[in-house]
Amino acid sequence: MAAVSVLIRTRDGAPAAAGARVILNGRDTGWSTPVRDAVAIDVGGDHSSRHVSLRIEKPWYHPVVLPDVPVKVDRCGIVATTVVPVELTLLPDAPAIRSVYVGRRGLFANGTFPSQLAAVLDAVSGISDSVTWSSSDTTVALVDARGLMRTRCRGSYREAYMKATLAADPTIRDSLLMGAGPAALGTGGCNDVAQYVAEASPTCLVPLRLPARAHVAIASNKPFAPVSIGVLPPLTFLLDTGSPQGAVDVSLIERLGFRRVSVAQGAGAGARPFDEATLTPGACFALAGATLPNALVWGLDLSAISGAEGRRVDGLLGHDFFERYVVMIDYVNGMVEVRDASFIYTGEGVAIPVAIEGEHPFATATVRTSSGVSVTGKFLIDTGVRSAITLNRPFAGAHGLPGNGEPSVEATVGVGLGGETRGRVFRLSEVQLGTLRLQDVVAVASLDSSGFGADSSVAGIVGADLLRRYNVILDYPHGRIVLERTPRSDEPFDYDESGVFLTAEGPELRMVRILSVTPHSPADAAGLRPNDILLSVNGHEAGALSLDTIRRRFRAPGVYRLQVKRDGDVFEETLVTRDLLARQGPGRD
Repeated sequence: MAAVSVLIRTRDGAPAAAGARVILNGRDTGWSTPVRDAVAIDVGGDHSSRHVSLRIEKPWYHPVVLPDVPVKVDRCGIVATTVVPVELTLLPDAPAIRSVYVGRRGLFANGTFPSQLAAVLDAVSGISDSVTWSSSDTTVALVDARGLMRTRCRGSYREAYMKATLAADPTIRDSLLMGAGPAALGTGGCNDVAQYVAEASPTCLVPLRLPARAHVAIASNKPFAPVSIGVLPPLTFLLDTGSPQGAVDVSLIERLGFRRVSVAQGAGAGARPFDEATLTPGACFALAGATLPNALVWGLDLSAISGAEGRRVDGLLGHDFFERYVVMIDYVNGMVEVRDASFIYTGEGVAIPVAIEGEHPFATATVRTSSGVSVTGKFLIDTGVRSAITLNRPFAGAHGLPGNGEPSVEATVGVGLGGETRGRVFRLSEVQLGTLRLQDVVAVASLDSSGFGADSSVAGIVGADLLRRYNVILDYPHGRIVLERTPRSDEPFDYDESGVFLTAEGPELRMVRILSVTPHSPADAAGLRPNDILLSVNGHEAGALSLDTIRRRFRAPGVYRLQVKRDGDVFEETLVTRDLLARQGPGRD
């Protein structure tokens, strides 16, 4: 048996093992010990000698590569340990505060025998290592101000993060993942135990350079940006203020070097629960020169999202990134700019206070109906929802929205992680957000009986069809978002005039399929049905057109020759679009 103890220190001799990542023979060892001095690795094997390669990484330090390390092996079953000294050197642009690492003493903890958590700070001298402790789920484990953790007795297995946030800089934090549930081992009458499953914090090999700028693509009103994980080529991520943390598509988990720790049931947009895999190790997300080290990562099946957007969606960049910076999204010019949290916006945009609750941004908005009824509520600011305004089902029901006689259509309004979302689409005479007043806004009253649309604690969502009309400054560090006028700010709100909701399928997302048809709509009158494949529009191959292009064409009155495939048969239909939300009366058709 053989083991390697990597003794990691800085050039001045200070212990530096906490939070370091050790790669053995090209394989991430997956964990580091919660001590300051060394990382212990089980090499295994039964040979009299062996050689291994080591790579040691730590945020803001030059990586150290040892290509040929001889390892002592004891053939009698006793572990022979080879001590390998390593000296780390800081990168030239390393900040004063580099990282904080959460470790733990002891393997198990329960209500009777607590476990002490420790937060090890890597920073210049003179900076306090005081942290604030919190638990993401107090039904799993409690942690007090001293970092003393006790797990809760549970009848079923569940996980939670124990988070340490540095008092000197709240953007610096680290987490330890705990699992608690029934087990054979029990003490103090409680059969629930928690196992240490933390991973080493990953290194951000891309140096932090601010301000950072990158091009974004806008599809379905949503911003998609190039985001890198580690040193891999950029992937396409949705900038999603509605997501509490980052995520990658399940098809990329192994390719990106992640492993599943556990899978839980999640709830969000759509009626169905969905699998939410917790991944390890953490990630370093990089958007141009803006980095997010030590990021918690989910593995989600984003294939339905990709189909609804007509473009591959590799991941989500969520709240933990936005709370770290001031992020400016220029929808008109397709740009995103990221600035340090200390940046103070002094432009002429309208500042709207936001409250962060459960890692989501909420603002107060007032909606006014055509009959003059005004209702105020708490709305989620969500760049990942295509509609301008969505009213949650309990809120809409409590206030009778849409009102009797209000023109409306029941339709598919999107596709979320929980599947198809449906709502009643109608117009609000006005939406007031801060001092902004927007007229004749297309709104959705959710019909979902589960998921976010059924949440009675929230009025609804301010979504991307409203936000895209402005330069949006997400200024979480100062408790606000800012909406800055653009040439699109006064554009009228429009809505689909065809009655079909389209999705894209296939390896290249070039097959356009009809997901749903609104009853009594032009599509219904043309004889279109769900699951029909749209081959061409006015002689143009549907697969060569983006979903956004087709949807834009179907938002205006017109006559369209469609070639359609159904059950192997190909035929043509004529679609005559019209305003589905037209009000009857003077001046209106």
